Amino acid sequence: MKVLNAFLAFLFAAVGFAQNLQGVVLDTDNTPLPGANVYFDNSSIATITDNEGNFRFVMNTKLNLSLVVSYIGYKTQYIQDYDLGKKLIVVLEEEQNKLKEVTVIGNQLFSRKEKLKIFREQFLGVSKAARKVDIANEDDINFIYDKSSNTLQAFADKPLIIENPYLGYKVTYELVRFELAFKKTSISSSDISSIFYSGYSRFEETGSDKEILQRREESYLGSTLHFFRSLARGSLFENKFVLYKEGLARNPADCFVITDSEGMKNIKVNKVTAKDTEIFYNILYNDRERSRLTFKTDQFFIDYLGNYSSLERIFFLGEFGSKRVGNQLPLNYGIK
Repeated sequence: MKVLNAFLAFLFAAVGFAQNLQGVVLDTDNTPLPGANVYFDNSSIATITDNEGNFRFVMNTKLNLSLVVSYIGYKTQYIQDYDLGKKLIVVLEEEQNKLKEVTVIGNQLFSRKEKLKIFREQFLGVSKAARKVDIANEDDINFIYDKSSNTLQAFADKPLIIENPYLGYKVTYELVRFELAFKKTSISSSDISSIFYSGYSRFEETGSDKEILQRREESYLGSTLHFFRSLARGSLFENKFVLYKEGLARNPADCFVITDSEGMKNIKVNKVTAKDTEIFYNILYNDRERSRLTFKTDQFFIDYLGNYSSLERIFFLGEFGSKRVGNQLPLNYGIK
């Protein structure tokens, strides 16, 4: 708990005072939509609209997270630009009940069972937690294997309902994109050359006994969330993260310049030479977990939850890269 207590001290120093984020959800005829889901992506910060379609959050500061608004039968909205203290008006359009057309490219080389197996491995992971996870609506997942590019894509018209009893969460995951690229015509994990997936997720707590709380803490320690929170408050070494470059341990102060910026931390990644297009560091956590972190940007931001910007330009390998949705915690984990 020392980690969380230290971060809370950082949080209160960085945040001024609580404000409201409030709004109303309407349809295109300006009729309020009661019971609409409103939540911040990848968190358990959520609410539903009242009988007049209104919602409200008490916020410490603006988050670097999309606000997601969904309602059955309507197109989901993803809002990134909002002002605290100003009422947000969200208008949802009715969803057309059209199924996505699936274009079959080439022969069906691999069975659905094989595709689903590799999807689970690469999306959920292969950890002890991931092996306990159940996707309640696996039948809603569709696959396309393109032999011309040796890529496997997965998509779903409905949010995936992910039950994780190991960590005590139900995760509603709207899969935006999932793509595996293989070195050759294969569906083996040993032949994967790249993986990319993205989506919007909402966490709901389903259990919180002593064992579950202990598993969550174990999953948190050494995670990317732990790393970026530690980086934001300048305490990587204190939290057992050591940066290495060319076999030598590096002082984090020589690698990053950290400044305050509107309630967030502005992180400048120091280049070795002016011509560098990417910077990487090997990371050792607790003297045993090894990872590599590559930055294809020299600047990004971290909000008070530990969420970082420039997701598409920061890459992980090793222990960081092996932890997938099955080990994922909400970004507001440990923050009240």
